Amino acid sequence: MNRKSIVIVLALALLMMFAAVAPAFACSRTITHANAYGMDYTQITGTLRDAAYIIQIPKTWNGMLVVACPWYQLPPDRTCHLQYQPLSEVLLSMGYAFACSNYGADGYPVKKGMIAIHQLTEYVIHNYHVRGKVFVLGGSMGGNIALLLGEKYPHLYSGVLDLCGTKDLIDAYTNTAYFATFTPLEISEMFGIPLADAEGLLYFFTSISHDIMVETRGPPETKLKAYERISPTYNAHIQIPVISIIGEMDATLPMSQNDMYQTAIDAAGCSNLYKRYIVEDADHVDVDPRIFAAVPEHLTELVAWSNSLTHWHCHGWGHR
Repeated sequence: MNRKSIVIVLALALLMMFAAVAPAFACSRTITHANAYGMDYTQITGTLRDAAYIIQIPKTWNGMLVVACPWYQLPPDRTCHLQYQPLSEVLLSMGYAFACSNYGADGYPVKKGMIAIHQLTEYVIHNYHVRGKVFVLGGSMGGNIALLLGEKYPHLYSGVLDLCGTKDLIDAYTNTAYFATFTPLEISEMFGIPLADAEGLLYFFTSISHDIMVETRGPPETKLKAYERISPTYNAHIQIPVISIIGEMDATLPMSQNDMYQTAIDAAGCSNLYKRYIVEDADHVDVDPRIFAAVPEHLTELVAWSNSLTHWHCHGWGHR
């Protein structure tokens, strides 16, 4: 091999090496300082690959990190990583660092969302000296993603806090696709809401059923395994504590889905790692502040629970 060939080979090797490690680095970032409920904190915003993120670290830090997964956005909103801002400030005042990503995608991007949140988690751990446990939190679609992350990465996350999370995408698609076949007037009469609200609800049913089918590349009849792979109900072998906060009057996520997940957890022999709390008269996470209000108490419970079960999972003793 001549000198020129050697140089070309080395250059290609370096290029491949850089491509392999590039996702671990943020493309850009902006650092600011603020105060939340008397707690000073540093805020970093930027992008990781094509996903925008926010990282917030309190001055008096307990060493632990909460990573949040946003819910479904209609219309799509690339600033959705900021939707937890009121809650994040409460968590900062409690001493937790906080991070959230917009996934770098619109629609119902479960697979890409999992990758983006996992990459952000690793990025914060390796660049901001996280010395305590890491917990993942998510609402609605974000709860769907958080539950899957907790099941897939039990040695990275120490617990999951699910806020009205979607549990079964077969059920979610079937229901929304069914209601999408009605007219606004029929929706208005069916739900007892004004026609203008019915038009918005119909748009939601049509959009979310379409986006779920785009994510799975077809309806359940032809892509059943694709639906099961990204539904918590079919991924219930949890090895870390999971707490679900559920709105009693949730009009978006029916209680039947929560019951399906509970049944799957029981069948997997993991009921000792799952708790759920129903907030009386509360609706879905994106419209009812009482869901957020329940987070501090149950996060504290989740941390204490995780500390007491450090080496235990549903199949015996592990290595956490």
